[in-house]
Amino acid sequence: MSTLKPATASLLSALALVGCSISANPYAVHPDTIVALRSHAGKSVKLAPFTSDKPGKSEIMCRAVGMIQTPGGVPFERYVQDAFRTELAVAGLLADPAPVTLSGHLERMHFSTAGEASWELRLALASSNGRRITVAEDYTFNWHFLGDYACREAATAMAPAVQALVREAVRHPEFPALLEAGQTHSKPASAAASAPTVIAPPAPPNVAPVLPRPALLDLREWAPGKWRSAGGTNSLVIERNLRWSWESSAGGKWSGSGRGEIEDGQLLLRGWHSSSTAMSLRLRREGDVLVGELQTSRSYPIIFERE
Repeated sequence: MSTLKPATASLLSALALVGCSISANPYAVHPDTIVALRSHAGKSVKLAPFTSDKPGKSEIMCRAVGMIQTPGGVPFERYVQDAFRTELAVAGLLADPAPVTLSGHLERMHFSTAGEASWELRLALASSNGRRITVAEDYTFNWHFLGDYACREAATAMAPAVQALVREAVRHPEFPALLEAGQTHSKPASAAASAPTVIAPPAPPNVAPVLPRPALLDLREWAPGKWRSAGGTNSLVIERNLRWSWESSAGGKWSGSGRGEIEDGQLLLRGWHSSSTAMSLRLRREGDVLVGELQTSRSYPIIFERE
């Protein structure tokens, strides 16, 4: 009986990987970004849909291994938009309506695994008050000679690269000016300015009401309904009696269900995962969203918005 030579076996293994897709991780908030945004307490902003130089694109070929794709196959511009939405919501700045609207245009989102492995991102942000900024991020990650390992590193690094881009934007010295209410309305971030923009003096800040932490009874009455994670890969249904069901498309098809209770002012949902392991969600109310963590064999930060 003949055996394959090592070189032949390696080649066949590599060929077997062709055509596979590797999903990046869902976006998670970054503490430094939240701290930076909360320094603008009292401001409120609405997000307009983001655009892109390559609209609708959601995956990139990695060597000959397969495609690196966003969770759930959402377009890259939507993934970045949802990242900003998540950070703004947790920081308490997201509102609708709001005196200021931000739009974004994703000029570049690409990675390389040749030489220095890195994600390259470039984003233009425009405010309805006429001001705009452009930020770029070159996020490096571990390089590997083998394609499978290199591409998995690229997929793992996508979410942190977007975190770094968002952090770069909110720390930009001109970012506070984007949040100032004004009379002048800008073109979307994708449109190039053809003439200097005349900016009206900023109006007095519109102070958003501070939402107190809800009482136990309020949270029990407020939480039931249909929810979806900021990245779009998780859905959660909470019933009036706090029975719940959960589904996820991140890295496969998963589900779970159980019963909930209010504990220490938070919503604690305990139950079983479809893999026959225990799971739980510990969530708190932040404005109009539920923020917390999903616990299975690992712990994942998660944010739910009401559908």
